[in-house]
Amino acid sequence: MGWREVCADAEGVIAGTILMLLERSKVIAEGAGAVGLAAILHGKVSGRGQKIVAVISGGNIDVNMISRIIERGLAKQGRRVRLSMPLTDRPGALCRLLSVVADLRVNVISVRHDRVDPNVPLGLAEVGLSLETRDTHHTQELLTTLQREGYDVKILDHKGQ
Repeated sequence: MGWREVCADAEGVIAGTILMLLERSKVIAEGAGAVGLAAILHGKVSGRGQKIVAVISGGNIDVNMISRIIERGLAKQGRRVRLSMPLTDRPGALCRLLSVVADLRVNVISVRHDRVDPNVPLGLAEVGLSLETRDTHHTQELLTTLQREGYDVKILDHKGQ
């Protein structure tokens, strides 16, 4: 593993720790302020049988960075997924699709419905959904159900991909 991969992995671990602090403790910490806890949580600090303390500090983090950390973290946890699929360009088709999503208690963040793009065949519309699920199992249940219902689903990103 090269230094870029090591750095990217460390940044992901720190970002995950920042997200955990936000969700569980309602604490905003900058990267440097969360690195100690990240190290403890990921087994980088020895001290078996001893009490270990991590100082969590610093709220000097840009709101855009917090937004990216939250979005990537939720995607990595399988709680955010973006899908694309062709849909018959017929009244009620989008409503039927969204009913399947709603019946599974999946939250819709955004919908993109395009029937005029020259790359979309006549008689079809391209639908993009940005969705919020409980976890990876809930996301898999959604994908399985959509496929069973005949939708040709393309996953745009899922679990941080």
